[in-house]
Amino acid sequence: RYDVAKALKDKYDDKFGLYGRGWPQEFGARNLNGNWEREARLYSSCKIAINISHFNYSRYSSDRLLRAMGSGAFVLSHNFKDIEKDYNSNILKTFNTIPELIDKIDRYLANEEQRIEVAKNGCLYVRKNCTWAKRIDELRGLMKKRDI
Repeated sequence: RYDVAKALKDKYDDKFGLYGRGWPQEFGARNLNGNWEREARLYSSCKIAINISHFNYSRYSSDRLLRAMGSGAFVLSHNFKDIEKDYNSNILKTFNTIPELIDKIDRYLANEEQRIEVAKNGCLYVRKNCTWAKRIDELRGLMKKRDI
């Protein structure tokens, strides 16, 4: 994560914004302090949101991924293990290396129509499929399978 943030700060300078706690001062990271409305405004106004989790576990990503997509942001996510089981390239794009990430950032900044289409698809997907009601139904289904 540090190497990605450094590479993006070096290449995009003031066009790069970093949010969160615990980042070195050199990145100028801003902490949203749990202000969900501000976070949603930032995501919906950015051209590209980068998703990189702390861990690379199968099918694991932070809830920030869903919040970014649900806010209407175009998301470039690190290609975490088994991501394809939950997401496809119509709703977000992935990268494996820093050079590939930078190449995709430049490509999607230059292709606004495609970037907007993927962002819209991602937002609709999250709002339809990633709700508490859906998660509760999934839990009920698992409980029925186990006869709980």
